[in-house]
Amino acid sequence: MLQNFLLELDGKAVGKFFGMSGGSAKAEIITVRSTNDSNPHKELGVITYEDIVLECGTGMSRSFYDWIGDSFAGKIIRKNGAVVYLDYNGNPKKRLEFRHALVDSLQLPALNHSGHEEAVMKVGLSPEISSVGNIDNSQKPGVYSASLPKAWNVGDFKLAIDGLDTSHVKQVNAISFGTKIARDSIGDERTSTNLPGVTSFSDLVIQIPGSSKTFEKWVNDFVIKGNSGSTNEKRGMLEYFAPKSNKAYFTIEFSGLGIYQFVVDKGFQPAGDYTVTMYCQSMKFQAGPAAVV
Repeated sequence: MLQNFLLELDGKAVGKFFGMSGGSAKAEIITVRSTNDSNPHKELGVITYEDIVLECGTGMSRSFYDWIGDSFAGKIIRKNGAVVYLDYNGNPKKRLEFRHALVDSLQLPALNHSGHEEAVMKVGLSPEISSVGNIDNSQKPGVYSASLPKAWNVGDFKLAIDGLDTSHVKQVNAISFGTKIARDSIGDERTSTNLPGVTSFSDLVIQIPGSSKTFEKWVNDFVIKGNSGSTNEKRGMLEYFAPKSNKAYFTIEFSGLGIYQFVVDKGFQPAGDYTVTMYCQSMKFQAGPAAVV
């Protein structure tokens, strides 16, 4: 896939990416009726702005990836920036500027060891203000001039969970992080301040062969016997690798994994696989040196 978009943060180019959506403005409509007028009058109230969702992969800057990881580690980091649409010659054609944006969502792709599709992550930004800006032909992509990113495929990954045999994991469902954003309007201001709330993490859902004895033992102890306290939860790590390499582009560290669903696919046939669902108390996202430009 071509990277026809450029991201700027705080005045600097931080990488090219595949696509974007959102960023539009919408004003609340207020109906006002005066005592001397039988016909109501409509006025504009508070303005809200759609999240800006970026579709990206490898080859972004360290500051961009750290912004994502820090945002879901409890840090409140607002940034100003712009999304620039580039033509096939790399010339800027459209520009969407935003202010005081928070990272409020991250979705990592579903993985399959037999798959060869390109992997893409989605990053959601919640701006306090966004608007169409003037084209700046002086802005250069610098080290981000390449149209194609470093290769990243859905089949190159490794999952490890303490005390479990994960060497034959076939699939991992998409993983997501999310922070609820509250919008606080003050006085007569038509714009609002974004306030981050509680962060949530998706379940970890995997598919494994039907002969995975360590998972069978864990579900029997944790679910059936009820030994499900925090001391029996597990830690783990998911690594997203460069093709045919042991260098990890990205890692997710899991804390407080607890198994709560264990489904036998195709009944109890010998060829059946298990789908295992685990809740997770917290996750940590990091980008490795191989992913960064």
